Amino acid sequence: MNFTQFKVQTRLYIGFGIVLGTLAAVVIVALFKLSGLNDVLTQNGDYGTQEISAVASGIGKAQGAAIGLQRLLGTDDPAPARR
Repeated sequence: MNFTQFKVQTRLYIGFGIVLGTLAAVVIVALFKLSGLNDVLTQNGDYGTQEISAVASGIGKAQGAAIGLQRLLGTDDPAPARR
């Protein structure tokens, strides 16, 4: 039986069903991928947080040392002091 032999209403229902089926498949695949991503982020989240905290602390200490050295040398350049 040829698809064009169906009524318009039937063809619309079939087409809409195909679109909904495709949408459901995409949603299911996306949920599985997001679940896997969530597992990876949960597994690596603590390590990444500790590393970022250590780097931020080091940057803060380096900035403090740079400001202290600038004050010690008596630089009159106001641009770095505004930060």
